[in-house]
Amino acid sequence: MLATITYAEIATLLNKQLKMGFSLSYLGMDKIRVTFTPHKILGPISIELKFQLTSYSVLNVWISSYSHGVQSIISGLTTLLASKPKPFTFLQITEQGIRIELKRIPQLANVLNKISLTSLVANPNGINLNINI
Repeated sequence: MLATITYAEIATLLNKQLKMGFSLSYLGMDKIRVTFTPHKILGPISIELKFQLTSYSVLNVWISSYSHGVQSIISGLTTLLASKPKPFTFLQITEQGIRIELKRIPQLANVLNKISLTSLVANPNGINLNINI
């Protein structure tokens, strides 16, 4: 079975929790561009993310490309997010990337006990989820 989550849906979730003006766009089957504004003074920051789904419903995401000087900003954001109460307990954020334990997302926990995700693939409109029931 195939399901799709649009980039707008992902951005809405992130914007609601983190309030940083996120937008997402397609770059390739395992790569998307994320643009966000951590602070009005800094302006928008654009990074390219690669992702991989493991067999244990863990999504690994890492930065594959960013503009000059962004590493310092990302490092600062990582430190800032680590020091605040975690809005997403299913995330582990490091300077190398993000590990998302999909089975720990409250909205997905019950569903993922009954189905398994076999792949995640980006397309121009969003992320396709291939599901085994």
